[in-house]
Amino acid sequence: MDKINEIENLIGKDYVREAISELKLLVVQDKILNDTLTIIEGSFNQLSNEVMRGQLDNAEKNIQLVRVRSSLISLCGDVRRERPLWDTRTDEEKRDEQRLVISKMRFATINSGTFLMGSEKGLDNEKPCHEVKIEKKFQIGVTPITQKQWKVIMDSEPWKGLSKIKEGDNYPATYIDWNGANTFIKRINAIDAKNTYRFPTEAEWEYCCRAGSTTEFCFGDDERQLKIYGWYDENGEKAGLNYAQEVGLLESNFWGIYDMHGNIWEWVNDWYIDSYEPSKKYDFIDDRVLRGGGWDYSVFGARSSFRYHSKPSRTNHVIGFRVVNELL
Repeated sequence: MDKINEIENLIGKDYVREAISELKLLVVQDKILNDTLTIIEGSFNQLSNEVMRGQLDNAEKNIQLVRVRSSLISLCGDVRRERPLWDTRTDEEKRDEQRLVISKMRFATINSGTFLMGSEKGLDNEKPCHEVKIEKKFQIGVTPITQKQWKVIMDSEPWKGLSKIKEGDNYPATYIDWNGANTFIKRINAIDAKNTYRFPTEAEWEYCCRAGSTTEFCFGDDERQLKIYGWYDENGEKAGLNYAQEVGLLESNFWGIYDMHGNIWEWVNDWYIDSYEPSKKYDFIDDRVLRGGGWDYSVFGARSSFRYHSKPSRTNHVIGFRVVNELL
């Protein structure tokens, strides 16, 4: 199983956090293995915190790190034995399918420009409204990453058997944490060397959501029109649709991008700060930014400027992501 070999190599090179992220994708459907990994990750996080605080000398640090690495190697052996061996494709056949999926990803080309980011009508973390310049042209996925795209690239289904999920190729991939999404991006970069994929920045995401508008939504300020463009609690959860809808079913914004208002929350690259005020002193929060709103969230949260945030390790039924392709 080549993926387990890769993870064991990461452990051998002391890339412990990266190995844990990769293992999460393999054990998500096995409660016993997943619980074991959670315990190992907790031990590693505790070790990291104690090292940062200067509470351990090098000898004790190395002893505890060896224990964590040994536990991960043992878990890799368990995964190798327990994971179903249903996939008989060769590595090259898998890679061909991955290349095909990447080649079919659709992007909108976005020109550089200046826009007003934030809203004076929103929460404090959306203020003050300020001018931002997008320096370079880029491309953004016209939809969030779908279940099919994730399955082919990552060979996993983190949402499998979990609540508030509808399965199908064109449903957005959810139950994706920021670290897992980052691994997906690294993997498609490794497969497609001709392009450079990454998360959108928070500013790029809002620029694309607004699509030239200065109003609360891309279509104006009348929230009653949102049902034409996005899924939120009124036409989602309250309408009995207790899962994210297939991507691209409703109208795109004026730049040809779908599902920016609602359906799922989307990870972006930025760490979260709680204001745009340049003179404010910020308390560091170890959270990444989420944008877009969700099918079970209010119309207020689907506005172009609304900002949410969470730990990079958090995942649930309404969190996914889309990718950007840089243009050189």
